[in-house]
Amino acid sequence: FRSVELGELLLDDGLRGMLYVKGVWIADMRAEYNLGSGLNLTHLCLDRDRRAVVHASDLESQSAALWVRAIGTRPRLAARVLELMQQPMPGADVRRVSEFLGGKAGVADAIASAWFAQHGGDAVPIAQGDLALLCGPSGLGDLAALEKRLGRRLVLVSQQVLDVLGHSSGMPSVKQLEADLLASTHLKKRHPTAVAWASLDEAERGVARRVARLLVASGAPDWEVARLAVLDYGEGEFGDEEVVGETPATPAAPAAGAAAATEPSEAKAAPPTVLPAVRVPLACFSVDAVHARLGRCLRHTDGGAGGGASGGGGACRETLLLQRVCRRLQRIEDAASPPPRAATAPAASSDLSQLLGGFAPAPAAAAAG
Repeated sequence: FRSVELGELLLDDGLRGMLYVKGVWIADMRAEYNLGSGLNLTHLCLDRDRRAVVHASDLESQSAALWVRAIGTRPRLAARVLELMQQPMPGADVRRVSEFLGGKAGVADAIASAWFAQHGGDAVPIAQGDLALLCGPSGLGDLAALEKRLGRRLVLVSQQVLDVLGHSSGMPSVKQLEADLLASTHLKKRHPTAVAWASLDEAERGVARRVARLLVASGAPDWEVARLAVLDYGEGEFGDEEVVGETPATPAAPAAGAAAATEPSEAKAAPPTVLPAVRVPLACFSVDAVHARLGRCLRHTDGGAGGGASGGGGACRETLLLQRVCRRLQRIEDAASPPPRAATAPAASSDLSQLLGGFAPAPAAAAAG
């Protein structure tokens, strides 16, 4: 490739690493600058022996500018420059390519297309430094968790490659995905989606059934699993108990004066009271979410992510779910009951209140279970 202002980019394999100035051979720069191409530059400051470049920055900037112009004219060269940038030690001729991509969206898009061709259209680049900031010092150990959270496949790249890809209009960034996820999570907290019972796996259903047996044994004979309304507030989110509540049971009662105006023989039987659903977060069924809720003190002693009845994961999930259900039931009863009178006998829900009191410390107490 030839540029009148800058010179020539020599792409022949036999000229790789060769440096010329105005057609005069200067030196083999493969060892010193790891050049991935040959260069015949129009302007370059040399020392008096014509063998050393006085300012290495001149070599880096002029060769980078040449690559950008070459790709603008011949987009297929994008794969070649991407290959050079992805080397463990990129050469001086491609180190500063990103600095010359301002206003060159077509060139950046061509490089991005070459990158997607290598890694797939669902891939998202991430630099090691960004991974450490998002996942902590363990980095690669939490890469899978980050991929799961973002719902995208992440590919580690050098900072130089990330800077180049960042100029492309069609290249998603991890930071943007995180911002979108945060916005989606906030929206989902306000408008959670219902989760069908059939979509829960057998281990999660088992947690619900064991909690149901505990409730029946503790003084809630009408409780059944069908009353659970599982809501998805976002991955690992437990929702806001103070905002999302249940509609209390409203026993059917005749309007004022209606009983006196109706003959006893014409009175109709009151319809059966429909027990209200109890909303619980989907996160209560997740070992990972419960683990995070308890300050990551949970040990996976049950032999798997699903958890068992006797394992740490299963017991802690049951504890959090039981705590949430008891609080919801107590609110429903409080809302449905008339204001207490001085001489009124103790409420029938005393067993439920005592059960709830056993979980007063909230999530931290669950760690002991």
